[in-house]
Amino acid sequence: MDNISKNIIKYRKLAKLSQEKLAERSEISVGYLSKLERSIIENVSVTVLLRIAKSLDVTLNDLVSNTNKTTEHPRPNQNELNKLLDNMSFQTSKQLSLNIINSIKLLKQ
Repeated sequence: MDNISKNIIKYRKLAKLSQEKLAERSEISVGYLSKLERSIIENVSVTVLLRIAKSLDVTLNDLVSNTNKTTEHPRPNQNELNKLLDNMSFQTSKQLSLNIINSIKLLKQ
């Protein structure tokens, strides 16, 4: 739960949202959000986490993943690109991802 708490705080601050605004957008109380951020609440529903993630414009995976990543901030347009890929069929998403990867490799040469 500690990772989730840290990630909620991190992404809330990146989005420049107060606890009040995030709670309102996520349809939860400020007190509940405050307890989540302080790791006081041990069991949080996936539904609540999904609403928070949507309000922060991040994925559920972003909220639950380990915060010890090498990059703290997503690259420009990274979240939008991930959302677009998530909304495609698996095969289309896979092919487009490979095309993007190959294009990046060509640029690095």
